[in-house]
Amino acid sequence: MKLTGAGAAKDAVLVIEPDIFGASGAVVTAVPASDVDAKLAGAMRDALAKHVRANKSREQLKRMALAQGIFFETGIPVSGKKEAEDREKYKQELEKRKAAGSTAPKH
Repeated sequence: MKLTGAGAAKDAVLVIEPDIFGASGAVVTAVPASDVDAKLAGAMRDALAKHVRANKSREQLKRMALAQGIFFETGIPVSGKKEAEDREKYKQELEKRKAAGSTAPKH
């Protein structure tokens, strides 16, 4: 996982805001180990209150994932034949791009 904002945090619990796929993230706050009992719950509540849910569509996720070389599982199981075929095509395109050494979208 690529993590930004960790700095020199030592002996601390890091509260992290993940990216849209959970493949990287940014440190929201670091709670020193000596303060975990008193401050962790509050730090987590603060992070949750500041969190802004990303609006996204299936097509946006597909484009973003291909660009980043990520294969993701949807929260809702794939149920239809067409959806399963689309998913398999996506997976093959991602594997082809990785084999070619690039995940950049083709124009």
